[in-house]
Amino acid sequence: MQGTGGRDIFYNFIAVVMLGFTVLAVIVMVLIFLNPNAAYNPFPPGEVGGDGGGELPTPFEIPTSTPTPALPTFPPSWTPSPSSTSGPSITPSPSPTVTSTPTVTSTKVFTPTGTTTETTPGPTLESTPSSFPYVLQPGSPSFTSYFAGPNPDQLCDWAGLAGQVFDSNGFGKVGVRVHVFGSGIDVTVNSGSNADDYGPGGWEVNVHPQAVVRTFTVRIENSLSEPLSDDIVVTTRDNCSENLAIVNFTEVP
Repeated sequence: MQGTGGRDIFYNFIAVVMLGFTVLAVIVMVLIFLNPNAAYNPFPPGEVGGDGGGELPTPFEIPTSTPTPALPTFPPSWTPSPSSTSGPSITPSPSPTVTSTPTVTSTKVFTPTGTTTETTPGPTLESTPSSFPYVLQPGSPSFTSYFAGPNPDQLCDWAGLAGQVFDSNGFGKVGVRVHVFGSGIDVTVNSGSNADDYGPGGWEVNVHPQAVVRTFTVRIENSLSEPLSDDIVVTTRDNCSENLAIVNFTEVP
């Protein structure tokens, strides 16, 4: 029992000593709190770590990272300028300007010959080959004064169309049907019916008792009234020096 009592006394002594130190530490802390500038304060105000420097260290700031967007952000109205376009600059070549020149074609060429010559301003007409066996002779129609009447004093009291029909060798051809129609006229005559006044293969159709302006169509036909030439449109004139229209046809070789 004495052994146990000795240990208790020792432990009680240790407890009393620790309690004393604790009470002393509390008293010192209270005194330092009441008088911070006391000599027994190991860390007086203005000192850090007891070295007397009097300045607080600069607080360390942890840098914060700002995320960078992978692609640039543009306002809604942003429009790329030529300088922001990567790659070589390509300047388009101007397109060639094509100017078309109209070409007027016709199946007939009218170049009147005779006493007077008809001149019509405008584009040059280009003739195209006809599919008919008879074509208008170059230079037809032409206009002249009527010369075949029986009374020379009344030659102006007449208007009409006349001419010749030639074969492929250039000789007058007889028996070819010539049809003149339009402006109230519808007459068919045979070539050679008026050879005395107009030569081999000659023909004539009177369309009015005086010089007058009228439009007629002339063509070569077969016995079935089927056309053997293009329709040639002729307009007569109302003066005595041009009251006869000469219309010649020639056979295609």
